[in-house]
Amino acid sequence: ATNIEEAVMIGQKGFTLVEAMSCLAIVGVLSTIAYPEFRVMRQNFQHRAMVMDLAADLQRAKLEAIKENHFVVVELGEQGYRVFVDNGAGGGHAADWQKQEQERLVLSRSLVQAARLSSNFPGDKLRFSGIAGTQPGTISLSSGHGTAFDLVISRVGRVRVAGPRSLAGG
Repeated sequence: ATNIEEAVMIGQKGFTLVEAMSCLAIVGVLSTIAYPEFRVMRQNFQHRAMVMDLAADLQRAKLEAIKENHFVVVELGEQGYRVFVDNGAGGGHAADWQKQEQERLVLSRSLVQAARLSSNFPGDKLRFSGIAGTQPGTISLSSGHGTAFDLVISRVGRVRVAGPRSLAGG
């Protein structure tokens, strides 16, 4: 009977229930340990993506100002921003910093809930001119997990990303 059992066992392949349950327990423990780090990595990736989108949109606003030969306004809010050509279309006043009904909206973007925009521009508005450049300043994009990036805009409209910096100090 022993030879028959050995012959049957030689042809079988696979894992025992104990081996499978041990592997699942190890994977569960490692997942529990690693999940918070993956969540933080995902948040950091999303934050960096928002910063790059904002930098690209500022460049687009500058190019639209050159192309249209009119002011292009970037209007910032806590939860997003919009870009429009401030040319007085439809009988409005050009260069009045206000979006009139007939003025073309270049883009409008909302941020994820935890992100916040702030700036040192008066009224949280800046504008690009195809001829005169822009007023220099800084836009800060802070995340819900304690970091911020600064987008520094020079007088000629160059956009430079600085950061990340920690918001823990204030």
